Amino acid sequence: MPSLRIHRGHLDRGDNLVGLFNAAQMSQIKAAAVKSNNALTVPAKRKVVSKSITSDLEEISRNVEEYFKDSTAILITSKAQLHDYVTELIKTGYAAIDTETTGLDRLNDTIVGSSLYYPGGVECYIPNKHIVPIFDEPYANQLTYEDVAEEYQRIADSDVKLIFANADFDLAMIYKDLKVDFIKSCYYDCITAWRCLKENEKDNSLKGLYCKYVLRGKGDPMKFRDFFTPTQFPYCRPEIAKLYAAHDAKITYELFMWQLPYLLKDNPKCKKHGFEAIADLVWNVEFPMIAICQNMHRRGIYLEKSMAKMLHAKYIPTLEKERSKLRDMVQELIDDPKYVTNTRCPFNSSVDFNECSSKHVTWIVYDLLRLGDPKHRGTDKSILSTFNVPVVNQILKCRSLVTLISTFVEKLPNATSPDSRIHCEFRAIGADCITGDSIIPTEHGYMKLRDICESANYAVASHVDITPIQIVNCNQEFESAVSVIKYENYPTIRITTTYGFVIEGTYNHPIMTSHLTMHDLAKNHSDKTYRGIWDKRKFKQLSDVKVGDIIEIPCNYSVASKYQPTYLEKHKSKSSYAEHVTLPDIYNEDFAEFLGMYHADGNSREREGTYTIALSNDDLEVQNRFTELTRSLFNLNTTIYVSKTRIHESTTYINCKSLLSLDSLLTHGAVNKKIPDAIWKSPVSVINAYIKGMTLDSSVYYDTICRNKVRFELNVIDYEDARFIQMHLASQGIVCSIVHHSHHTWGSSPRLKFETDNYVLFAEKIGFVQSSKYLNANVSKSHRRIKNSFSVAVKKIEYSHSDVYDLHVPGTHSFISNGMISHNTGRMSSKSPNMQNIPSKHNDIRHMFRATPGYVLLSSDFSQQEPKLTAFVSQDENMIRSFQENKDIYSFIASIAFNMSYEDCLEFNPTTGAYQPEGKARRSESKSVVLGILYGRSINTIADQLYSHMDWSDEKKLKQAQYVYDSVLNAFPALRKLMINAQRCAKEKGYVETILGRRRHIPEMQLPEFEFKPLKGYVNPDIDPLDASTLDVTDDIPDRVKAALYRELKSYKYFGQVAKRIRALAEEDHIKVINNNRKIADGSRQCVNSIIQGKPNRLNCPFAVNCITHRCVA
Repeated sequence: MPSLRIHRGHLDRGDNLVGLFNAAQMSQIKAAAVKSNNALTVPAKRKVVSKSITSDLEEISRNVEEYFKDSTAILITSKAQLHDYVTELIKTGYAAIDTETTGLDRLNDTIVGSSLYYPGGVECYIPNKHIVPIFDEPYANQLTYEDVAEEYQRIADSDVKLIFANADFDLAMIYKDLKVDFIKSCYYDCITAWRCLKENEKDNSLKGLYCKYVLRGKGDPMKFRDFFTPTQFPYCRPEIAKLYAAHDAKITYELFMWQLPYLLKDNPKCKKHGFEAIADLVWNVEFPMIAICQNMHRRGIYLEKSMAKMLHAKYIPTLEKERSKLRDMVQELIDDPKYVTNTRCPFNSSVDFNECSSKHVTWIVYDLLRLGDPKHRGTDKSILSTFNVPVVNQILKCRSLVTLISTFVEKLPNATSPDSRIHCEFRAIGADCITGDSIIPTEHGYMKLRDICESANYAVASHVDITPIQIVNCNQEFESAVSVIKYENYPTIRITTTYGFVIEGTYNHPIMTSHLTMHDLAKNHSDKTYRGIWDKRKFKQLSDVKVGDIIEIPCNYSVASKYQPTYLEKHKSKSSYAEHVTLPDIYNEDFAEFLGMYHADGNSREREGTYTIALSNDDLEVQNRFTELTRSLFNLNTTIYVSKTRIHESTTYINCKSLLSLDSLLTHGAVNKKIPDAIWKSPVSVINAYIKGMTLDSSVYYDTICRNKVRFELNVIDYEDARFIQMHLASQGIVCSIVHHSHHTWGSSPRLKFETDNYVLFAEKIGFVQSSKYLNANVSKSHRRIKNSFSVAVKKIEYSHSDVYDLHVPGTHSFISNGMISHNTGRMSSKSPNMQNIPSKHNDIRHMFRATPGYVLLSSDFSQQEPKLTAFVSQDENMIRSFQENKDIYSFIASIAFNMSYEDCLEFNPTTGAYQPEGKARRSESKSVVLGILYGRSINTIADQLYSHMDWSDEKKLKQAQYVYDSVLNAFPALRKLMINAQRCAKEKGYVETILGRRRHIPEMQLPEFEFKPLKGYVNPDIDPLDASTLDVTDDIPDRVKAALYRELKSYKYFGQVAKRIRALAEEDHIKVINNNRKIADGSRQCVNSIIQGKPNRLNCPFAVNCITHRCVA
């Protein structure tokens, strides 16, 4: 039968087809025609997976089947099969459970499947959402969420005790997707328990703990990422996923059975190791906190949007009024003739001044007003508040209002769910941080953490969502970062390494280090960059990093595909363009090279109605290249001026008023030159071109001793630029070190230094403007091969305070910062949004929240928790009395230490209210000493904190700091006794304990002061070649020799004598001496801190909770 084609237009016009069809048939035909037409015009959207995934899945399947070839796990393929399995599980009373998900985002990711295991049974896997690749259709014989939920509810209604590994996540995902509440069934979490049993465990993963302790180190701890990626797992066949996932449930239970005896107070194993207090901590604090965090997340808190609108109407006019006042103050400063600077103003007028821009604030504070130290140009609140200048105070006031509006008034209403509640995530472990000047490689270029906040229109933000920004993770791949949370004025540790890499963060912030030592690296690798062994890496917290530790620096990761061209901002209002003059629209390679050449040897000025750009370089090749770039970029010619008075000096000029729009990029004066921010947000080829232009100000020469070795040094004006360049080159496998260079004009400046192999890589990847700088170098192929990482040694450790930022990366929990790999797991925190930073000074912000009927809102904070805990632990009567009398503890300590009245040690007189600078100084000194003791700071650090602003010699600063330190300890002998007892305990046991029994291991305290190792060439004196009975003696150093050397080194009075003897032993006797005194001293300073604060990434005895719901009590 021939087909009948009917156009929809005929149907729409109502053409008479009655002769063929009745009315009912016509209605069906019209519906079919509409459906067909829609299918043709709007094709159905289907998620298509690349065909290449099939080959990846085949390889994954082979690897998983090989690794789990002895597995007896079963795959649940029907509801009846699951029902029978759950019935047997309930009879045993215990079960382990685990989920497999599409990712770690609790709101957007979903469960792919789950696994169960009960004692005496066989582990099983229950698939739900596995998808056939290419076709995007579900695999057959999978259970629906509803099927699984019905059986899981039977478990929840029974008395089964469930065992988890990371219960907080699994409970949340099961509740969201399956609608089953397992909180009451949650009996044990293996990971949480082990963090209490051994808080300094290097690998806290489920597989790592199982292989190390249950299998006694015999297993291979293959983790999820060793087989799959989160995007691949849903496409695996359920039969393959079963092998991996079901195994997790089984080993979770076996690890639980191994751990349990150590946490039962009546068990001999618990008593033998003295874990009774830790058992109480786990069962009474840690495990109950799992349920509390879950309930807080689920219940949420109601937010009244009408109140938010009222606050918005209140604070917006206030902000505009304060901004107007700030702009007037800025304009007065600009117009004041006594404030003069050579640095170009980054804004056109005071109307354009942005208090949230670090560039604008830096120019006002440091360039115009010349406040503070020019080497440390920070714009954080902690730094700006020390200046106490009207315009700076006004900047802080406006910033505070911006934060108030953007972070709370505007953002919180948008964070509510359909039920008008905010359901943030609470994590018992979660917030270690780094400072805002840390450089992060992102899809938008190299950015600082604080600039990421500003990119989201936040000034000093408490919580900033930064999705969809992509950052580079530990696998040197791009991954989404979710948020940045800011914490103000935190104690920090600053780590400086060889080659000049620097990172500053909180005590608990982990960075990637190597198991290798400097001796291992020197033994196995000949080049000075200590090329790392990537499979011997580990994360270590900054508080545990010591001088000499090896840190891994990743390299050879490509970010070029993520960067987009940066468009050039043209200020046409400043000048009228001549018709023949052109300006580039984007930062391309030629324009970047032009700017780089100007950075090295250029200068500019506006004079007599024209604008001049000059390049001072007499190299003909350079002049020709500059002329070529000028013609191609601007369609202009250059003029070469040869000096008549100075030999070999010539300058290439461009004169054109139209180029005035480039003035903001071409800073005046060498000392003010900085690489434009837009360059760092450009493609890699553009950044390389800029650096190539900078090589005009560099030197390349042969080594004076070995002519085959080449030395290359690149001059950089600004230390921040030097860090950017160093990190950018490292990403391409080019290693350079930052060294300090003294200049007669602008003082100390950084210089990047390259060894021979890295010079060759630089010449190949970046290049030089001048061909004369391409020298022949004898470099082995192994050195020229770009590797995935190299290693640097920790050279210096400093202690300070700063605002810090927690960058949350939910996938790998890792990111690259300042060239190092960082990890983000720390102390208790909340996110999405952060409910721990609701401002207390603005009570009306808190009025947006409403309690659930039957509940009240309870806000609490632990004021001065460190000194109060110190008073309790030390049982110092004077400190306890000061708290009982409600006195300021630091002023009270100062009054006793300096033998003065309490009133004279206050910042403000309690009677008259007058400001007392001497009282403030005394209080600050005592506070620095007390916190220095608690935070483990050295006298040098305390001296730097107290007297860095004083024009004193270093010797005087140290002497005064030591005097204050001794005065405080002499006035409070119980505090000194606490320090001595803590150090004695750590030396005897290797750890100290908090008041709740949490252990903080300090292994440095059990190190001998000196260790002795034989070097190549050492001969054991106990071996006699003529005596056969001594031939079985090892080459190790005899104990009697070690004891004699130990006594000898201990007998020396001065450090110089010890150092001289150590060198002699190495050179003459081939004995390496390891001096552990510095490590022991560092450990000694951590003892009291560990008792008072415990581990910064753990819940401590004081709970600081800012917004928690609690049932009303009648």
